[in-house]
Amino acid sequence: MLFILLNGVKSEVYNIANPNSIATIAQYAQILANIAKVNLKFELPNEIEQKGYSKQADSVLSAQKLINIGWSPLYDINVGLENTFKIKKELDV
Repeated sequence: MLFILLNGVKSEVYNIANPNSIATIAQYAQILANIAKVNLKFELPNEIEQKGYSKQADSVLSAQKLINIGWSPLYDINVGLENTFKIKKELDV
């Protein structure tokens, strides 16, 4: 965020994402479950529930605008989520 404030263009919107860490929602959930040491159970939606789900097959944020101004990601999805989980756990006093 500080990099964007110092180097970005005022009023521009930037996606903060690692283009090398693309994951499905299920993969993201599994990574978090592994970090938290909990079991993850997937349930397939029934026909009525399926109508409420997005048909979008994939959706990936582009960090190209940030990369163009010199930013590069420091962490992959696993390390980033581990660090986030650790910070959250430390704040839960």
